[in-house]
Amino acid sequence: MWLGAQEKMKKRLLDVKANLVGNITFVDRSSNLVSLVNVLAFVLKGKKENFMGIFPKYGVTDKDLAHAPVFGKIILDNFENNQLQNIQPQLNQQGALDIRGNILLMEGRGRALFPLYANYISKKGTQGSEQRKLRVRIFGIVLPTAILLLSPIITILSRLAPLLAKTKFDKEIAYYSQNTLREK
Repeated sequence: MWLGAQEKMKKRLLDVKANLVGNITFVDRSSNLVSLVNVLAFVLKGKKENFMGIFPKYGVTDKDLAHAPVFGKIILDNFENNQLQNIQPQLNQQGALDIRGNILLMEGRGRALFPLYANYISKKGTQGSEQRKLRVRIFGIVLPTAILLLSPIITILSRLAPLLAKTKFDKEIAYYSQNTLREK
């Protein structure tokens, strides 16, 4: 997921007085369940392939990557013309960001739950200790299981939530489609 990483990068760039002018994401467009299977197959085999001949190839598609030079040209043209403020809107017009309801929902839950579990792990022994390793192994079982069980629910919610809370989702999509940091 990339929304949380984008926010951290915005903060770090602001801390060093840098000016973020563009953000491009390349995402795996598969559903959560398909991505889970693909990630596990990739981790186990170490190859990006069509797992079992049924699942799409893991990760970003070649078609999406082939679109990258379009983004490069936008950046170069605006940089040469000193029009940095135009970069993100033009990138967005060319599909540089893919902000979907399921990403907003999953990242929101992840931002809330991962720190809790990280704290749970870190409170048990020192780094590398057997007690901590056990909690990490448990997490390695809980996370895929939760994804497997919750993905259908999240998929349904991600389709309904933007319809039921359209204004909120539109605001969130607009926020993540630009480069300033959210005011608190």
